[in-house]
Amino acid sequence: MLKERRGQSYALIAMLAFSSLSIGLSFIKACWLYLHRPSPDVISAIESRYIPLKEYLPTIGVVGYVSDQSVQKGVGLWRYYIVQYALAPVTVIRDSSQNEVIGDYHTPSAMVHPPKIPNHRIWRVFHGGVVLYKHGGDP
Repeated sequence: MLKERRGQSYALIAMLAFSSLSIGLSFIKACWLYLHRPSPDVISAIESRYIPLKEYLPTIGVVGYVSDQSVQKGVGLWRYYIVQYALAPVTVIRDSSQNEVIGDYHTPSAMVHPPKIPNHRIWRVFHGGVVLYKHGGDP
């Protein structure tokens, strides 16, 4: 009976040691991946395009969004979500009739000559194809 308990104890110790090693290795792997991630990460690089825009937007409210990429699916939709994240708490909606509208352009021609939006004027042109439109009169 004593040998049986000793065998169970060894089995329990072996399971605990294996579990601890497994958790430890997973933690070390996670730390290594974190420390060796691309710098800056893709989302931060894209998000940085919109930082200069923030000072020209209301602190809260709704702004419109237009792009030369389809925001229905794929990369265009993904970029639209990043714009929403980068400009929060401002609400960004796919609509060009708001007082302020963000233009997010990626084709060279649209970056050089941003398209016109009816009843809006170009208020500011930022680096990387980001444009701020305002409704109505002169800037």
